Amino acid sequence: MALTLLLASGITYFLGGGLILLAAVLPVKTSNMGWRLMPAILACLGVPGVVLSATPTPAWLNVVWAAAFVAWVVACLVRQTTAKAHMRLSQGALAFVTIVAVALEVPHAWVPRVPTTPSRMLYVIGDSLSAGLGQPEEKPWPQVLAQTRQIRVINLAEAGATVRSARHQAGHIGPEPATVLLEIGGNDLIAGRPAGVFELELDELISSVTRPGRTVVMLELPLPALCNGYGAAQRRVAAARGVILFPKRLLARVLADPAATTDGLHLSVRGQESMADMIWDVLAASFREATSQPGGS
Repeated sequence: MALTLLLASGITYFLGGGLILLAAVLPVKTSNMGWRLMPAILACLGVPGVVLSATPTPAWLNVVWAAAFVAWVVACLVRQTTAKAHMRLSQGALAFVTIVAVALEVPHAWVPRVPTTPSRMLYVIGDSLSAGLGQPEEKPWPQVLAQTRQIRVINLAEAGATVRSARHQAGHIGPEPATVLLEIGGNDLIAGRPAGVFELELDELISSVTRPGRTVVMLELPLPALCNGYGAAQRRVAAARGVILFPKRLLARVLADPAATTDGLHLSVRGQESMADMIWDVLAASFREATSQPGGS
């Protein structure tokens, strides 16, 4: 479980990219057997970290990166007959493309700044991660957040909700200025919905949520290996609709705590508290003006 969440967080993409870069710049023409094998060892560790991280890099970049890697591997295999200039060219090409790939992903790993809002209202659209399972004495994280911070939280989340069914939740958002947080898509992923359908339905949901005076934020899904399409869909829709997307490592970090879930998916008491703290960490600055106003509760 810990390894799965490490991959899903996207951290291994950067670790893997770093190992590939190191493999590309190490000398391969040396008499020391250990150093001759080191680039291959680093590459064998780095490539799975990149591929299994389900990072939605652009298709063109994947093709160029793969081509540069194959050219480097071929040059390494025939290094005894490969001209030094050709070897350096393959090393340089792989190093350059790897740096570009990692650099393009860095902005998606940063926590974006949420604009300050004069409203103390937060609506939550989501699934069981936000709604809970209806157990006695259960306090879903939106309730924990409302009780511990100076904001009003309206939790519209429903257990089992999908991106499509969440449009029903969106219809209950009031007309006043507010921040709307989307924690949705996990059930679509579990059900194996096609990424293209997921993207269309996500766009419809966000279109129904966005209004003047609203700030819409969304949690990026931590993804299992080879499910890059969901991440790409979230990023495209968020960019097109002006939605602030929080990096997947934030939610993955909460779920990675063994005590944070009861079954690996649903939050425990500790998980609800950790989730509320994480959400507040990323939204606190946007509510600063509202909570400092006289009469704030």
